[in-house]
Amino acid sequence: MLDDDREIRRRRSTLQALLVFTLIAGGTIFVYALAQGLVLLPIAHAVVFVACVGLVVANRREAPYGPLAVTYLVLVIAVILMLILRPDLHPVSYVYLPAIPVLSYILLGHRGGLWMTLAALIAGVAAFVVGGQRVPELLGADVAVDLVTATLGMFVLCHFWFRSQHHANSAMLKQSLSDSLTGLYNRQALERMMLREHDRYRHDGHVLSVILIDLDHFKDINDRFGHDAGDHVLVHVARLLRTHLRRADVAFRMGGEEFAVLLPGTPIEGGMKVAEDIRRAITTRAARWQGERIDLTISAGVAELGLDGSVWTDLYRVVDARLYDAKTRGRDRVVGR
Repeated sequence: MLDDDREIRRRRSTLQALLVFTLIAGGTIFVYALAQGLVLLPIAHAVVFVACVGLVVANRREAPYGPLAVTYLVLVIAVILMLILRPDLHPVSYVYLPAIPVLSYILLGHRGGLWMTLAALIAGVAAFVVGGQRVPELLGADVAVDLVTATLGMFVLCHFWFRSQHHANSAMLKQSLSDSLTGLYNRQALERMMLREHDRYRHDGHVLSVILIDLDHFKDINDRFGHDAGDHVLVHVARLLRTHLRRADVAFRMGGEEFAVLLPGTPIEGGMKVAEDIRRAITTRAARWQGERIDLTISAGVAELGLDGSVWTDLYRVVDARLYDAKTRGRDRVVGR
């Protein structure tokens, strides 16, 4: 669930720069083509110009990034293919073909870039063959060999470079957003995820509940059994959380003995039921440390995004107050609305 939002923002900025460049280049070529008395080329660049203006506006309004990037690439690739099909209009237009892998991988990453590049290169080879038959003296075998070598070289370089960067960035991101003891996500990860969930709520009313959990009398466990036992208990609780959550649900260690659970698509009534199931599981499944039984109980608060706060700071204030209420009412309980 934790996409790297910074990477999306970086790609969005890159797309904006490319759109501006395309507008300037397209406008220049449009004027030049008109001056040369051409018809097809000015029409194609006029269409691209208008489309890019719309993409610039949509990108600035933060429309979904994926469709914007794909639309831009399809427009650019379509113009390149059109020019390759008509070498009589632009005899060396095939030199733009190696740029397709670069643009695709920069804007779509290693997976999206792979499929976009493969589709574009298949179409590009077909266009080159057809264009070569149209004007054979311009597109000979030597040109074909050079073109294939340059394009495949750029394709391979982009693929392996962006794939290695993706794996390295994913590993670093996971490490920075994970709790080293329990393996759960940490508080920073929760705050990042809530930003995205807030956007989903704002756009389509997406439902989400959050559970805030605190182990009761955890200090007594540390004092009686030692801090190693306390760490063992935290790992034990984290394991129980994982086994009682759906695939879409996410558990976090907030720090100390406090945990949180996000339940996408779940209203507060469902969140209360999940929290109660977790409470019973932790109560009935004691931890074991060096042959001794450590009985556990938890207190929990539950809140729903929207009903109890539309941003994380407000939602956290409410769910934290409900957790505190559960503590003051005797612990070992769940408090919701």
